[in-house]
Amino acid sequence: MLELLNATGKLPAWFTSSPRVLAFRDPPILEALRQLRPRLWRSGSAAIPEAFLSTRRLRIVAVDGAGSERYLLPLVDLANHHPLAPPFNLSAGHLRLLPSPAVPSAQLCVDYGGSRDGLDIALHYAYVDPDVRWAFSAPLRFELPGLGPVLIQGRPLESSRLGDPPLLSHGPVGEELEGTVVSHVCFAPAHAAGLRDSLRRELGRYGDNRGLGFTLEQVARLASALIEAVAARNVALLEAVAGLCARTSVRGEAPGVLASAALNQVEVIRSAQAAAL
Repeated sequence: MLELLNATGKLPAWFTSSPRVLAFRDPPILEALRQLRPRLWRSGSAAIPEAFLSTRRLRIVAVDGAGSERYLLPLVDLANHHPLAPPFNLSAGHLRLLPSPAVPSAQLCVDYGGSRDGLDIALHYAYVDPDVRWAFSAPLRFELPGLGPVLIQGRPLESSRLGDPPLLSHGPVGEELEGTVVSHVCFAPAHAAGLRDSLRRELGRYGDNRGLGFTLEQVARLASALIEAVAARNVALLEAVAGLCARTSVRGEAPGVLASAALNQVEVIRSAQAAAL
């Protein structure tokens, strides 16, 4: 498989253009990205090859329901990930693509149906897509007047999708500290009103369950304050990444790829924030 990837230029190109390789070579960038996407990073000498191979494998559930295994996909690469991509049969180690209508030109195989935002696509595939108009929040902890300690969990990629409403609960937000736990926040200009309204509903329900007695005006004010706080903290993290990319000594396309993806994410968040408030 590595011979094929080398012959097509994919592996050498990935090593010069991938933000994940850049992060492994620049510790301050790695630390900054860990704050945005902590689940992506692992330590150890095999980290770079693992990062490459992790984007080119598929988990297939066993027919008998006994479990699942990961398979490398050296030929079809990204095509299997898109819901409109060609279906395939896997039998006795042979993968065969089946006839399928063409994917509409406006859609990309790395779209993932809204489960990956622009930063995630850049980190996984070294590709900047300015047409991806949504951005998932990093995990965050902060204090919000009227609500107290807040934890934005930031769900794993496979369980968060564009349009999924955030869920609020009461639970641990730090060491020996309890407060308001928010499952995730997704900024999308086209769905900004949905984010605002879903947060209002959740805050109203949460307040009733906790006996806090929020008025409608208080709920609206808290929802706006929560959106502003989450947006500001994500923008600060992303702008810090872009600044580190501008100062890195690592050569290649990767600093530009990561900086562009981070700044695109900033623009999406600010646009969604303006539309929601």
